[in-house]
Amino acid sequence: MKQMGAIGRLGRYLEVIDKLPEDQVTVSSQELAKLVKVTPSTVRQDFFTYLDKKGKSRVGYDVNQLRETLLSQLGLARPT
Repeated sequence: MKQMGAIGRLGRYLEVIDKLPEDQVTVSSQELAKLVKVTPSTVRQDFFTYLDKKGKSRVGYDVNQLRETLLSQLGLARPT
């Protein structure tokens, strides 16, 4: 399987987040890593490097904030 770059992973994270249950408030790097098939370290590194986001220890990332940040960084937050 071809390894995807960070920008491809950001899009994949967004896809995965959009499939989480509507009532899920937070998501951990471990959960995202499992769903995207990367390491939790890769998730944390991508979010810190490209989104300037850090998760809360033992809590994770706020799903809504993470989704909005991903949409913005990927240029998908603008109305067309």
